[in-house]
Amino acid sequence: MISKVKHVQPNGTWDSPHGMLYKYEYTMESGETLVAMHKKEGGNFQIGAEVDYEITKRNEHGNFGKVRKPESANYSGSNNKVDDSSRQLMIVRQSSLKCATDILIHNCEKVNVNDVEVLAERLTGWVMDSPKDEPKANHAEQIKDKALELNEKLTNPEPPASEEEDDGLPF
Repeated sequence: MISKVKHVQPNGTWDSPHGMLYKYEYTMESGETLVAMHKKEGGNFQIGAEVDYEITKRNEHGNFGKVRKPESANYSGSNNKVDDSSRQLMIVRQSSLKCATDILIHNCEKVNVNDVEVLAERLTGWVMDSPKDEPKANHAEQIKDKALELNEKLTNPEPPASEEEDDGLPF
């Protein structure tokens, strides 16, 4: 429930298995009073702050619950699937780029930016767009063919280019 903090006062500490927790008693403008635990001393909310609170336990000792910022109350972990998939693609691309660079640096005399991009895109494509409808044997053959092609390129690299040739690298 959303309300403003009318009164807040420290109410002791508790040494939990996860570290020291600080107890605070909150009185809301809605009239409810509850005790909530926080990881930092000094409390998370001051008088007048708008909060979302939830009473999770009621007994003879009072109301106990959670007090948090209103915008974090509705967080479900994946409210925007477009942003999540876009973020996931960026993570996979970064990882693929790093792997492609490492593979090529350790296996070729001269690394070409185009080779890094091609290998990174191939790795990204395999992770993100792995064919799900194809029979596994066919998919395994495709992977084997790509691995053989890459192995051939790595074991028989192109001769080093002359120093005047622009390889696209800034150095």
